[in-house]
Amino acid sequence: MLTTALLDSGWFRPLEREGLQDLLTERRIIRQIRDDVPNLRQASLMLDGGIIAYETNTATGGVGARYFGLGVSEQYRVDQVTVNLRAIDVNSGEILVSVLTTKTIFSQKMEGDLFRFVRNQRLLEAEAGYSINEPRYLAANDAISAAVVHLVVQGVEQNLWRLGNEEDRLHPVISAYRSAYQRIPDHELLVVQ
Repeated sequence: MLTTALLDSGWFRPLEREGLQDLLTERRIIRQIRDDVPNLRQASLMLDGGIIAYETNTATGGVGARYFGLGVSEQYRVDQVTVNLRAIDVNSGEILVSVLTTKTIFSQKMEGDLFRFVRNQRLLEAEAGYSINEPRYLAANDAISAAVVHLVVQGVEQNLWRLGNEEDRLHPVISAYRSAYQRIPDHELLVVQ
């Protein structure tokens, strides 16, 4: 999901390291066929992180009523997924930017029921309902994509990297980020050693 978000952003050209052994095997095969194979590109920035928390039932609630065997109820539940993403300078090992994003996941259930005696020793019971659950995959993907946006804009704001086109500073995503979050002054940044 992270690689997809990075590629979709258009700001990164991720390098493969997860399947490096397979890549090296392929390079050996190619080298046997041809002598001249270009070197692997060197990464200057490493991105690290992942889903660090999935909290269930951060908020729950509901409402219901019954009258003469006829009832309705509604329940809801709120979960949260939290993602951490760090940009690390490969040469120095310095953590350049670290962001934390949280995505809220909503679930809702509505139901109605009827419970009545229609005649002596005859009981009518009926139920109907539905539930809506936000897909967890989409919530995790949204949290990762948000982390990429935070990381990119913070890096641009801190002059750690520059945009290929300076007019992109006016892009709606960057403008929305700037209006929602203010940059922390450099003297307040925490350096972890």
